[in-house]
Amino acid sequence: PEESVVLSTQAENQSAINVFSGSVIDIFAQRFGYEVVIDCGFKVFALITKESLEKLKISPGIKLYAAVKANAVRFIPEI
Repeated sequence: PEESVVLSTQAENQSAINVFSGSVIDIFAQRFGYEVVIDCGFKVFALITKESLEKLKISPGIKLYAAVKANAVRFIPEI
């Protein structure tokens, strides 16, 4: 789920085993924040607050790290 993805600008030691690096390809305003789409060789979707968007200075093209706990991973095949 989008709310299970933690974004950062640095690779940090986290309890999440799955940490992927990629570039922001899109940002969409949502009802309760912003959906950030990251290209890590596959798309990762994260839901963050406006405060996080501003604090991390997220914009298309910047490199981010996306951390996801193993039990939160969901694979959705493209149709």
